[in-house]
Order: sequence, then C-alpha cells, then structure tokens
Amino acid sequence: MRRTILTLIALASGLTSGRAQAGCSDGVRPGHPDPGTSSGEAPDRRWPRAYRPTYRPGVSAAWAIVPGVGHLTLCDPAGAAVTWGAVAGGLGVGTALFQTDAEPFFAPAYAAAQNAYLYSIYDAYRLSATLRGGRDDRQLVDGARVLDHWTAPFQPRNLSDPAIISSAAVGIGLGVIGITLTPSTNATPVWQRPTVPWNGDEVPTAGGVVLAEAYSTSLFLSVGPGEEGLFRGVFQPALVDWLGPGGGVTAGAALFGLAHYPNGQGQVDQSLIAVAVTGSLGSIAGAVAHHDRYALGRPIAMHFWYDLSLLTTYFLLRPAEMPWAIQISETF
Repeated sequence: MRRTILTLIALASGLTSGRAQAGCSDGVRPGHPDPGTSSGEAPDRRWPRAYRPTYRPGVSAAWAIVPGVGHLTLCDPAGAAVTWGAVAGGLGVGTALFQTDAEPFFAPAYAAAQNAYLYSIYDAYRLSATLRGGRDDRQLVDGARVLDHWTAPFQPRNLSDPAIISSAAVGIGLGVIGITLTPSTNATPVWQRPTVPWNGDEVPTAGGVVLAEAYSTSLFLSVGPGEEGLFRGVFQPALVDWLGPGGGVTAGAALFGLAHYPNGQGQVDQSLIAVAVTGSLGSIAGAVAHHDRYALGRPIAMHFWYDLSLLTTYFLLRPAEMPWAIQISETF
C-alpha cells in the first residue's frame, strides 16, 4: 500500500512538473525589478535570474498538496527536490527500522516525512506571498530561514521566553491530570522500576529513559514546524483576513483541534477531549503568532516543549503504557 501511494505521488509530481516549469523563463520580466536583486529577498534563498510566475499564496499552497509542485510552479526546483528528499528519506528510514532493535523510531521517521510535507505547503505559500509583495489588507509572512524554524525550540531567546516556559509547564500539568483521571493496573513509575519496557523487551531504567527522550525529541522536532507552518502559517492568516483577528484566531484554533480528533483512537469521549485541549492550545499559539506578525519561531518552540513535557510526564508515571513499549512488527 505504501509503495502504491509513493508511486501515485511520483506520477502526479512528474505529470505536473513539466507544466509547472513551463512558466519559467530566463531574464527579467519587462516592467518588473530583477528578482535576483530586489530588496524584498524571499525567505531562505536568493532568486536566480529568471522570471518567476506570481500566484496567489493560496493557489501555491494548493499546488503543494502534490509534493514539490508548489515550488515548481514558482520556479524553485531546489525547494521541490528538498521536499521529495525529505519525504522519501523519512519514509525510507522508517521502513528500514522495522524488525530491528530500533524499531520504535520508525514513528518519528514517518512523522518527519509527514511534517516535511506539511511544511512544504507552508513554504510554497510564503514563497508565493513574498514574490507577490506585501499588501496592507493581508497578513505578513515569516522571512526566517527554514533552519531557523526547525531549530526554534533550542534557540536561546526561546529557551528563556516566558510563553514557551509556560507551555512546558502546561504540558506537565495536563500530563499529571490525565494520569490521575485514568487509573491503571500497571502504574509503577519509572523511579520504582529496575527496568522499563522497550520494543517488546525490558531495558535498564537509565537506558530506557535515554531511549524514551530520544524517541520523544525526534518525534516532536518535526511536529512543530509542520503543524505550525500549516495551521498558523497558512490557514490562520487567511482566516484572519476574512474574519478579523478574533474570529480568525478562534476559527484557526477550532480547525487545529478538529484535526486532532483521531487522537482519541476511536473513543468518542477521548477524541472530544483531544479536540478541546488541542483547540485551546491552538488558540494560545495562534494569539502568539498573530502578535508576532506571523513569525513562527515562538509558536513552533511552544508546540515542541508542550508536546515533549506532556509525553515525558506520561512516561515517568506510566512507562509500561508508552507506544515504544511493544514491538509493533509482531502485530502484523
């Protein structure tokens, strides 16, 4: 099934890439500034000396639903290649980890592929917005480098930011509340165990803690850029343009919450809780993004540290119930 999906994606990308590149031509379009020297240099890359077609940002984001095509329509084959490489690399690494001692890390690898794809939609959106130039009736786009977004949780200014520290505290608090409300027959915490479960086996507690934090960090490192890029970088600005700041942030948060409905794993009550909690947190991240004029560094860092502190709290209190405790491949 996975190979079929990848084949369809490759065919769709190939069929559209020729048409996408057909709009690119060498030189400067008459009556327009040289895109290689304009003062409005776009995020993360210098423009080659070529005429780039301008599309509405939403149109470019829609093109980017087929991986890489949004960048190709904007004459950015390098961006398309990075998207293809990141998605294929994450899927390939995840598949290779099955039936190995490091099997649980397939989930972070697959998540990296998914979030690289989501981030590419945002990147095509902001690339298009930068090429078209700013408008007084439209929200700004973030001009930060891609690397700045993906390292935002560890940047010194973010590590000392009260909003980001608070997001970690909220994660810990919600983790404790969640554990308290869900009694378990296997609730021995980490500090009372000589070993903890890992990949269907038991490992010494110290090593298990290292593996758990490596898993959690690698998983959430991609979630922040991917989800914040799509929800706070693409959807929310459009909603704010349409509904105003209050309505746009609220609608964006609701959309973010609904996207997490599957987190309840088929249990309606758990799904509704997931929608309410993530929607509430989305409203906070949305307010921060709007306050920061859609510079996404702080929302990405908030997202990462909230997720990491929440899962770490669950692990410390209920290590036997973690997703890495069992060997997934044995269930197939």
